[in-house]
Amino acid sequence: MLPVDLNIRQRKTFPSTSICIMVDASGSMGMVEDGVPKIRLAAKAAEETVKLLSPLDRVGVAGSTDGIEFVAPMQKLDDKAKVVAQVRKLSVGGGGIYIQPSVAKAEQVLNKENTKVRHFILLADGNDSEDQEGAIEIAVRMRANKITTTVVAIGDGRDVAFLRKLAAAG
Repeated sequence: MLPVDLNIRQRKTFPSTSICIMVDASGSMGMVEDGVPKIRLAAKAAEETVKLLSPLDRVGVAGSTDGIEFVAPMQKLDDKAKVVAQVRKLSVGGGGIYIQPSVAKAEQVLNKENTKVRHFILLADGNDSEDQEGAIEIAVRMRANKITTTVVAIGDGRDVAFLRKLAAAG
């Protein structure tokens, strides 16, 4: 057996990162999943992502429903507590989440970023994700422009298969 050390001590710097997080804020996100409203699960995921980033990174968090509203506009993370407080303001609106406009908005926002790593995270209801047409093509285009995509389905349902395809495309 060889001595193995999995700590990343040698690496002193990490590339600058910009992350755009779109959170489904549609009415269905008020439903309870494992004893917690889906919107709170999604907001907690966004909050934990913010906590993992460095003060040199940039992040923006938006709620997506009939429109897209940034609760935390794209900003440098020099005050994580402020951004976390903004993320905690995410609440359920009305209507549904419209995937294609959400992906298109993330592409627009991240194309303006000049960091080495640009990443889009979509947190969507696995049972109520509408307006899917064209979203995969945008994710493919983003990937070609070095913008990666992660998709997290909150709860199981009819749209999980599509959300998996979207994640694979990005």
